[in-house]
Amino acid sequence: MVKTGVFKKIAALTAAVAMVGAFAASASAVKVETTTQYLADSNNAKVNVIANVSELGGAVEVTYYATNGSDVVYVDQTTATAAGEATFNYVTDATDLDSAVKVGYTAATAATDADVPGYTISGEGITAVKVPTENIDGTHTLAYTLPDGKVFVDVTATGATVTSSEYANGELTVVLADATGDVALTVNTKDAVVRNSSIEGVDAAGIVSTGVIDEGAEEVAAAEGNRVLTVLAKAVDTDEYGIIVTKDTRDAEYAKADMPSNGKWAAKGKNDDGYFAVQLIDEQDLEVDDTNALLTPGLAYNVYLYYLDGNTDTYKVSLYDTITIEE
Repeated sequence: MVKTGVFKKIAALTAAVAMVGAFAASASAVKVETTTQYLADSNNAKVNVIANVSELGGAVEVTYYATNGSDVVYVDQTTATAAGEATFNYVTDATDLDSAVKVGYTAATAATDADVPGYTISGEGITAVKVPTENIDGTHTLAYTLPDGKVFVDVTATGATVTSSEYANGELTVVLADATGDVALTVNTKDAVVRNSSIEGVDAAGIVSTGVIDEGAEEVAAAEGNRVLTVLAKAVDTDEYGIIVTKDTRDAEYAKADMPSNGKWAAKGKNDDGYFAVQLIDEQDLEVDDTNALLTPGLAYNVYLYYLDGNTDTYKVSLYDTITIEE
């Protein structure tokens, strides 16, 4: 029998997932609340990403796209509600966990063949792209190599006006206006300063859900019988962060290339104060096959927090809690 207190705790954590996953996209005034859910069965592990977009200013057309390096993982477009809100949901596998998520409007960058009229966007350190003429004003994401020892400041342009700009994880996002032809971008940088990266846990809980917290209460997110582990934490001044769930132990530090991938679950977003949430959901029927179970009732799991230290380019790992899934 699952304790009522544990049900209430997991419900509170589930509700907090959306609240602490918010972050502002500098390409516009919009905000995105990101919930990362990991779904496991006997054959594979997949991540479900739920993005709630708000503060769009009205019933505008909004495009949401997620990339992994140069590959597009997910893209969709919809009309926001009159209140300026929209929701996007996609499922991908574990190889896509480093995807960067951006939000833009209908003028998001589009590829164009050589024989299609268009303008070229280029600049030092930028992988040039050709964009259809009618799409040149709007949001564009370009591959960019930031020089060693430098940090991003902003972007200026010849041939257009840059209304906003952002750099993260090898990608430059700019919003252009009033373009008259080919656009030459200049990325302005300054000398890097020491980063004070850190991570700390806030709360965690693991249960086997019956689908209902208490009689008459709101249903929990997972269906009957699913094992659910929810972790809330806070990461500061770091671009990569998340949790590790394992029956084994982990070292306190790893070189970037040596970080074990098993049990490592990346977070997709955090708010301005650094708070994020990761939720693991295991739907596998243990009576059929438990050889690949993500979460097994009665077993103790070590829950670690990790982040990438920008100064040393190493992963720092700390044990937050040891949790046994309630039976």
